[in-house]
Amino acid sequence: MPTTSANSLVIDAFVLTANFTIHLLQPVSEGRLLAKGRTIKAGGRQTLAEAQLYGPRNELLAHGIGTYVRSRIALGPKIGY
Repeated sequence: MPTTSANSLVIDAFVLTANFTIHLLQPVSEGRLLAKGRTIKAGGRQTLAEAQLYGPRNELLAHGIGTYVRSRIALGPKIGY
């Protein structure tokens, strides 16, 4: 989910994961899950984003935070985009 947040800000180049940390807080084996993500800070080539995963009783199951950087690889027909 944090990657989606970072990717939504850059439309003309690949976004690479520089760092990602996830905290798995509780197991889950059934029920509907809800993921929420947001961009914390975006600027220049670097974006900081986080996400939370909630279980069927709205309990926090996991939390992740990542740092993403804009690559020098442009998106376009030449590479299949």
